[in-house]
Amino acid sequence: MMKHFLVVFTFLFTLSCGAQILVEESGPIKESPIKEIKQSEITGQTAVYAISNWSKTFRNLESNTGYFGDTLGTRADETLIQNWSFGLGLRNRINRFLVWDGGMYFSRNGEQYAFTGTDTSFAYQTTYSYIGMPLRINLSMGKDIQWHIGAGLLPQMFVQYNQKQQWTTTLNSSDSQEIKTNSGYNPFVISAIFNAGVQFNFASGWGVIVSPELRIQLNSSYQKQAAYIHKARAYGVSFGLIKNI
Repeated sequence: MMKHFLVVFTFLFTLSCGAQILVEESGPIKESPIKEIKQSEITGQTAVYAISNWSKTFRNLESNTGYFGDTLGTRADETLIQNWSFGLGLRNRINRFLVWDGGMYFSRNGEQYAFTGTDTSFAYQTTYSYIGMPLRINLSMGKDIQWHIGAGLLPQMFVQYNQKQQWTTTLNSSDSQEIKTNSGYNPFVISAIFNAGVQFNFASGWGVIVSPELRIQLNSSYQKQAAYIHKARAYGVSFGLIKNI
């Protein structure tokens, strides 16, 4: 047994010495220039960012089918409303062109209504707030100036319904109220999210993001027994800072 071990050891030692001699004789191995070019075109494998999103938000609204359904009534006259959303995220490069993007997102959408009569008026602004975790893939190209386009899903947990109401009466008196609740609505919705934009990178490793964004809600904001099926949508643009690490 010992004899066999010595034979194998001697063979491996000889092979190792021979390989070392060959490496020394052939000189240092140079990396492929093609690989160097590809690596030089990539800025940062991982990055963290913070963004603010301004959007015009509205909804698709239709009567629920079955026993609980109702006509739209004055809700058919609702119009879009502007909202701000905020997010923190992490990007990680998969390869030369693809970037994985995930994070935490506080999003808001809603609608508004206004009626003015001869001596009365009534208006409200409705906002639905969510905490979400966007998961998307971006196609990214460029170095100092990076162009990207992406798509993914935004799972969202319902946080609060808020409606501000204002009215005047025939006696020329005015009043207002605010309604807030976190119950009675679908606790979980999911949206498709699409984005395209540009990122300006600086030598310090910091950068600036400008990215138009579209969010389309795929299921209803209301529970199954509600009178309506409500699916939000938002068209806007995100602004933010990004740090390559």
